[in-house]
Amino acid sequence: MRMKTIIAARKLVNNPLDVLVIAPLESRRVRALQNSLLERNLPPARVLSWLEVMRGVPLEQHIFPHTILKLDSPSEDWATDNALLELGYTLPEPEKHGGYARVNAQNLEYQLGAILASRQWYLGFQHVLENVKGQLEGLGRSAMNHPDDIATMFDKRATHAWLEAAGIAVPHALPPIHSFDELFEQMQAAQWSRVFVKLAHGSGAAGVIALETHQGKWQATSTVEMLGNGVLYNTKRLWKYRSLEQIVPLVDAVCQQRVHVEKWLPKASFEDRIFDLRVVVIAGQAKHVVVRASRGTITNLHLGNERGNWQGVREKLADVWLEIEKTCQHTMTTFPQSLYAGLDVLVHSNWKHHAILEVNAFGDYHRNILVDGLDTYQTQLEGYCKT
Repeated sequence: MRMKTIIAARKLVNNPLDVLVIAPLESRRVRALQNSLLERNLPPARVLSWLEVMRGVPLEQHIFPHTILKLDSPSEDWATDNALLELGYTLPEPEKHGGYARVNAQNLEYQLGAILASRQWYLGFQHVLENVKGQLEGLGRSAMNHPDDIATMFDKRATHAWLEAAGIAVPHALPPIHSFDELFEQMQAAQWSRVFVKLAHGSGAAGVIALETHQGKWQATSTVEMLGNGVLYNTKRLWKYRSLEQIVPLVDAVCQQRVHVEKWLPKASFEDRIFDLRVVVIAGQAKHVVVRASRGTITNLHLGNERGNWQGVREKLADVWLEIEKTCQHTMTTFPQSLYAGLDVLVHSNWKHHAILEVNAFGDYHRNILVDGLDTYQTQLEGYCKT
């Protein structure tokens, strides 16, 4: 009812609803957005591809006085990924280290699951976002999420530093790591026996290594399979590596993609599974929540893990949920130019403490999760129309 009221109010002042999304044309996110609009008898969104933006199609040709602009994920489309790699190859590395993997993408063929120069890809995407920002500023317009915020959220190191500076609870992190030897040295200095090694610009658990050592023995649990050709492949299964002959080259190879390393905190368990939470904050309110439950180390749902029992977890959390909700909402106040994000929240095994693991600019893809009868996309539209 509220959605109909808002849309009706806009029509009364001759402001027809017009949603423009920049995304790969055939992405599942676009399909989900169109279905959400259709369910509310709203006009379908217009779609402008990231490829068109990169080829110089001006935004002023697509943004009208009452257009609502949504910048969505460029991933899951090889042509877009390849174009971003090509662009990133031409750009300088701003960090002193600069020794990250690079690949000439001009004649690159698609390889399912291959992790190809994620830092280079990110530099390309960051450049495109900067271009979009400049065009929007020239038009005096904005998007649901600000391009600068998206760039920060897509850099785990930058996000961690940003949140830590704001006093938000995050896991402790190590300084920049470039090799297994550096990692071992820093773990010894910090007296840590368990860490998570994450691609700084990864998503969906790509390139994640859960690394632990005890009494001289090591174990790495990862989505990464490294074949003899030295290429890293992201898979939908978890691999166990137990010898340094396997672990050292694996960590070295992942570090060449630029990584963020943080202390491995013990997660709470419920109904015989460990879990964390994906909380979507929209217009300042912690709304749609998914419990990501797993029997293993990594909880991402696409790895075959399950949506857990949110009602049961919520009841057990009791007043602790109010603190988590407050933290999530506070987190988004540090991104005041962005309407929404999906926050990964760790609930400590003691059920008393929590920490923000990641802030995902594109973490709003939640199928069949409704709050007040609205899904994430519908709630975003409602929140945006109210502002």
